[in-house]
Amino acid sequence: MLFNSLEFFIFFLATLLVYYVVPHRFRWTVLLLSSYVFFASWQANYLIILILVTLVSYLTAIGIGSGKSRGQRTVLLALSVSANLGALIFFKYFNFFNETFRSLFTWIGVANPVPHLEIILPVGISFFTLQAVSYSMDVFRGEISPERHIGNFAVYLAFFPKLIAGPIERAGNILPQFYKKRSFDPEKFFSGMQLMGWGFFKKVVIADRLGIYVDMVFKHPQDYHGKTLILAIYFFAVQIYCDFSGYTDIARGCARMMGLELMENFRFPYFARSIREFWRRWHISLTTWFRDYLYIPLGGNRVKSVRWRVNVLLVFLVSGFWHGANWTFILWGALHGFYYLAGRATSHIRTKAREAVGLGGSVLATWQVLFTFTLVAFAWVLFRANNLQDAWYIFGHLFMNLSAPMRWGPSQFTTALTLLLTSLFVIFEIISYLISADYLPGPKAIPLAVKYPVFSLGLIAIFLFGVSGHEFIYFHF
Repeated sequence: MLFNSLEFFIFFLATLLVYYVVPHRFRWTVLLLSSYVFFASWQANYLIILILVTLVSYLTAIGIGSGKSRGQRTVLLALSVSANLGALIFFKYFNFFNETFRSLFTWIGVANPVPHLEIILPVGISFFTLQAVSYSMDVFRGEISPERHIGNFAVYLAFFPKLIAGPIERAGNILPQFYKKRSFDPEKFFSGMQLMGWGFFKKVVIADRLGIYVDMVFKHPQDYHGKTLILAIYFFAVQIYCDFSGYTDIARGCARMMGLELMENFRFPYFARSIREFWRRWHISLTTWFRDYLYIPLGGNRVKSVRWRVNVLLVFLVSGFWHGANWTFILWGALHGFYYLAGRATSHIRTKAREAVGLGGSVLATWQVLFTFTLVAFAWVLFRANNLQDAWYIFGHLFMNLSAPMRWGPSQFTTALTLLLTSLFVIFEIISYLISADYLPGPKAIPLAVKYPVFSLGLIAIFLFGVSGHEFIYFHF
């Protein structure tokens, strides 16, 4: 049941109607049943996995909260974490490790007796298992009390707007909201509708249109070189941002229309002036998860310099591997780790160089943003490429035969329209960022006289220029 489908539109309207009709004490039932129906519309046979993760996490947390000794609590935590991560590892990484060992065994002349398994990845497992782990850790640390209402806890893990691709919510944020009695709030309802509309615009008007060109090039990159590859790389950088942040906007908008608030997941990431800042703005829920539950437990920056570098690289490698069971994702994470460490190591030298050149503040900021964006876009090649061979080809042919004409895709008109719409979107993003950062004067809240016409124009643009029927990119992770 894709967000960008008539099926979801009908499902969501029905859920909203029942949600606001039933008394508050029964709303958790509406949310849980609708969430399980939403999951079952994708993979009904795997609903048992979500239910088992819920039961294990719920029961072990109760035990952790009432444990008489640290040893007992540690054993229960280990049980919960190993069960949740074990499910993720089996479904997502079993064949990756098996094929890797098969290649190694073949190289040394030994047969691998373990067969390849036809495993279908349960939708959302990368997200709801991390939520379950963070919940168990927070209970163990004493940051939250174990949730006694199993229905509310089940909704926390399964809540349908965020189930497939996040944000990766913390229990301390969402669980208390389930207990707050909420009546219909027209202002929040329309605000959520606006957020959903903006998400749909980014998805179907920008991301899916860009995807036509990107898919053409990345499907057979050996057929292209030079300017065509460069354009496809920058197109994908905008596509994945609009696709993923568009999903998050729709998810947050759905929740807000029901009076619930999900965490912000993107904060103008392509205006970051460094890789470090980029990761504070991109997929915030995942970045903070790895910071709180991997980086800090490893010692964070409280360890010696060499150990700190190892910690940083390990976190980026695990983050890359989390995105997919493929060496391209691992190298993508490693490249960002290298970016991060190189940026920290050269910060003093770059400061002196800037002082010597005497760049002005706005010129310097613009240069830093463009340079960081280029580094990120370059790394996206590993993220998008089908395999390492394709990625190496793209890297090796970016600047070859630049005088050759650029390939326009299915038609010159289609690509020109995509460029126009994307340019307008980029201009809007720049203005929005400058206003939000107080670089330009402007209202923080859009006046109603402007809000309604703009919202109407956005809906018209979705119907006129939208490309329907495409899954969200992060549904595959």
